[in-house]
Amino acid sequence: MNSGRYTDLRFREGAFEARCRLCDEWWPLTVDDAGKPEYWLPRHGLVRCRACHLAIARNRKAAADPVVEAKREAARLRYRANRATHLAASAAWRERNPERVRAYRREYYLRHRDEAIAAAKAYYREFRPVVLAKKRAVRRGEAAA
Repeated sequence: MNSGRYTDLRFREGAFEARCRLCDEWWPLTVDDAGKPEYWLPRHGLVRCRACHLAIARNRKAAADPVVEAKREAARLRYRANRATHLAASAAWRERNPERVRAYRREYYLRHRDEAIAAAKAYYREFRPVVLAKKRAVRRGEAAA
């Protein structure tokens, strides 16, 4: 097992591969069709492969320590107790800084505009008969269903 500071890398069959320090297997440094890494979780570094990270996470959940569980429950209670105060403070900040909120919303809209337009078109395509029936009912003076 590699216990050094750096991950072992090699070039094989036209792709780079890295060795997992836990299972000692070589896994390719590739991405799937969505552009996400297939065998590695970059936010965890190239130390353990995705399978080893998930196995460790499952083991931690399965073998829950009573002390850790007590701390988690205390954190959940603290969160619930402070939630209303936090939400009120956030609302007050938004009221004091409307131009910053407006700028953020505009920037968010521009970043996600294409996704929103695509979703709206897909929705309209799916529910076009219903939309047109409601428009016809309004033109005829009937109550929309």
